[in-house]
Amino acid sequence: MANSKRKTQTSWLPQTILLGIVMLVVYELLQGRVPQILLIIGVLTISIAWAVGSTFRGQWANRKFWLVVGLLFTLHLGLMWAVVSRMTRFDLSVVWLIVIPEALTVFIVLRWLFGDNLESKK
Repeated sequence: MANSKRKTQTSWLPQTILLGIVMLVVYELLQGRVPQILLIIGVLTISIAWAVGSTFRGQWANRKFWLVVGLLFTLHLGLMWAVVSRMTRFDLSVVWLIVIPEALTVFIVLRWLFGDNLESKK
């Protein structure tokens, strides 16, 4: 039983590594064709979405979960647009100062609303 629990806890690792490699390849292929800020925002958005989706897998059947995720995603896009539209030059440190607290806030809100056990509460 303990071995089964450990396998479940680490089953996300190979998929996450694969996602990172795919994102790196896509970034390298698009670099120079797409503005750098859009690539970075895309990579960070995909990373947050991947983390939420894989962490809260037990909530996928819960309609309230997707409603909240949709609202948070809309707020994320609005925040990214507000930041990018006001930047006179690209500064990655500014993006990181926003994305890290934003990601932590997303996880705190989802944990607060849907609990620590991550199992579906329909």
